[in-house]
Amino acid sequence: MTKLISIIIPTLNEEEYIEECLRHVVQRCSEGPCEIIVADGGSQDGTQKIAERWGAQVILCEKAQRAYQLNCGAEIARGEILYFLHADALLPPKYDEHIRQSLKVGHDFGIFAYDFYPDNRWLRINASFTRRKYGFSGGGDQSLYMSRSVFESTGGFDDNLEVMEDFEYFHRLRSKFKWEVIQSPLKVSARKYQRNGYLKVQLVNFAAVLAYRMGVPTMKIKRWYCRQLQ
Repeated sequence: MTKLISIIIPTLNEEEYIEECLRHVVQRCSEGPCEIIVADGGSQDGTQKIAERWGAQVILCEKAQRAYQLNCGAEIARGEILYFLHADALLPPKYDEHIRQSLKVGHDFGIFAYDFYPDNRWLRINASFTRRKYGFSGGGDQSLYMSRSVFESTGGFDDNLEVMEDFEYFHRLRSKFKWEVIQSPLKVSARKYQRNGYLKVQLVNFAAVLAYRMGVPTMKIKRWYCRQLQ
C-alpha cells in the first residue's frame, strides 16, 4: 500500500505565491493523493481561502513563528511521511515518487536541490551548491522530508528559535540519520534577491548565519534581518 505523504506548508500573507505552489503540489503528485496542511500564522490576505480552494486543510496557529507552525502541522498530519515545504516553492514532476523511493531504499530523511525563478547567472551559482550533499546544504528552501518515526524520535523543530530553525533541525538530523539530496530540483522564488539585490542578500545571510553560530539570540537576529531586507 502506498504510504500517505503529508505536505506541511507554513504561511503568513502568501496569497501572491501559495496558489502556484499548491497547483504544483496537486498536479505533480503522481502515485496517489497527498494530504496538504497549510499552517497559517494569521494571514490578513487571501492565503487561507486560496489554500482551501486547492483542497488544503488550513489550521490557524497561535503565533507566526515558522518552527511552531511546522510542528503544529505535523501534530495533526495523518501521513507516515512528512514533507515540509515553503509557500513559494514549485515542485518537480513526480516529487512524491522521488520521496517514497528515497525512503524505500534506506534513507531516513532528505532534501531537494533547487533552482531559482526567475533565473540569472549569479543565482545559478547559489543553486549549484544545493546539488551537493555537503557544504551549504540544508536550508529551508530545499524543503525537508522524513518518516514520521524520525520526526517523532527527534522532537521536531525547535520552536524556541525565531530563525534558523531549518538549519538547526537539518544538522541535528544529519548527525544521526542517513540522508540524500534529490537532484530533481525544486524552483524557489528569487523575490528576496529582486527586492534587495544579490550582493546585499548574500552579505546579510552570511552575517545572520555567523551571528547564529556565535550564539546571538535568534529573536535579535530576526529583528536585525527584517530591518535589512524587504
